[in-house]
Amino acid sequence: MLIDAVVANDEIDLAIFRIRYLSPVVTKFYIAESTQTFQGRSKPLNFSPRLRELRDLGAEVEIIEIPQSPKDLSFVDAWERGRYQRYWFLEQVALKHPDATIIFTDIDEVPSLEQLRWADTHVGPQDIAAIPMRFVFRFVNWFLEPVGQKYQPGVVLKASAFRPNVREQGTFTIPGEPGAHLSYVGFSADQIKEKFSSFEHTELDVEYLYQTNVVDYANEWGIDHIGRPGQPGFGLLRGAKDSQLNSVLKAARKQFPNWHREFPKKPLLRRLVASAALSSFRSTGISAYLQDPSRSVLDARFLRHLVSILIHTAIRFSRTGTLIKRLQSLSKP
Repeated sequence: MLIDAVVANDEIDLAIFRIRYLSPVVTKFYIAESTQTFQGRSKPLNFSPRLRELRDLGAEVEIIEIPQSPKDLSFVDAWERGRYQRYWFLEQVALKHPDATIIFTDIDEVPSLEQLRWADTHVGPQDIAAIPMRFVFRFVNWFLEPVGQKYQPGVVLKASAFRPNVREQGTFTIPGEPGAHLSYVGFSADQIKEKFSSFEHTELDVEYLYQTNVVDYANEWGIDHIGRPGQPGFGLLRGAKDSQLNSVLKAARKQFPNWHREFPKKPLLRRLVASAALSSFRSTGISAYLQDPSRSVLDARFLRHLVSILIHTAIRFSRTGTLIKRLQSLSKP
């Protein structure tokens, strides 16, 4: 018996896709929600009022409301509140189905059917199996660079193996076709705002990052909308060919065609600078940074961002990181 258990906020379309795609192998779906975000803010229940709509998809669906913890005022940060909500919920599902195999992920982390069929017969009573996934960003055919980057957020476990923090305790990985992490896929600027103001990454809860023009800018240049030039891949995304889409991504595109978008054809150098410019905007809120990539390559800001990229790269590969960081600080406006 396979049980799907996910924590969600307001991702109705993702829930619809997940239920439709996983229904051939999943016996019952549990969706957890709360009147409190991970950051401790009040929020409405978004799934409970639409339970009938979800059940009309032909699956057995139940909503579980997560109560506020009696220790809420002592939580030190959003990560601690998030752990409480996730594992309180998982424990309830394990108690309801003590003999079941449980898929425990966020709602945008979707395993492949091949992975789940294998897990249903191979995951033992005390096993916690990690689920390899392809990481896509905003659109099902936009991959996060580097291409080989692995992402294993969710787990499959027997109810008998429940314990706190199981997401960090995978003892082996499930073979077969990878699943897909549909990160921000189908999200509008308002939905990104809701996510930034709700989830554990409080450093992203910055008002000016919610603007529609920021998402439009990231789409224009095919880059991470948060701006990460100092990370592997430099914040660049990559357009995938149809042959590179796995079954999860193909099913998502079929159900929601607007989740697919042709990848922009832009020069690599300008895309790198666009990523650095967006990172600078994220740090400062100065909107002029978002104009840089369309300027002349001889523009001072363009060149400054290019130098910043080279310094970011050198920091990662140099043993004299302190000196280089000092040089980087001197290049800031």
